[in-house]
Order: sequence, then structure tokens, then C-alpha cells
Amino acid sequence: MRKIVAQSLTGEKFSKEQASRDPDNYFNIRMLTCPAAEMVDGSKVLYFEQAFWRTPQKPFRQRFYMVKPCPKELKCDVEVGFVCH
Repeated sequence: MRKIVAQSLTGEKFSKEQASRDPDNYFNIRMLTCPAAEMVDGSKVLYFEQAFWRTPQKPFRQRFYMVKPCPKELKCDVEVGFVCH
């Protein structure tokens, strides 16, 4: 399941449709996520950045996400959390 979630988050995505529906409140943002590392427990670390679509070389937000198994007390398959920002 971690692999499926990590693959779903990976790639380049845009908020163009949302921005075109409501241009007063939303911008066309480019979101790029790519694999960064795999931990010994199988957790996946993903690099994530957001930039305005016209200036993709200048991201305004960069983060690392970790996709890992949920603790047993939670009723879910995977947990996605920030590593740092």
C-alpha cells in the first residue's frame, strides 16, 4: 500500500482547473513530487515542491513527506507525514 500511495503522489500536477473556476481565490500552482529515499522499514520519502506555473524554477514551498505504515492503534493502511519543511 505504501508503494501505491507514494506512486499516486509522485509526478507533476497543476491546479489550473481550480484556478480557472475561481481566479480570485486560486492560482495555477505547479506541484512536483518525486522519490527521495526508501528507509530500511520500507517507508518512502518523497521530495515535494510548489511553484507558480510561470516560474517553476523558483519554488516557494519545499518539503519532504514520509509515507509509512500506520501505527496499530490507528485504523488505516498508511500514514503520510512531514519530515521537515
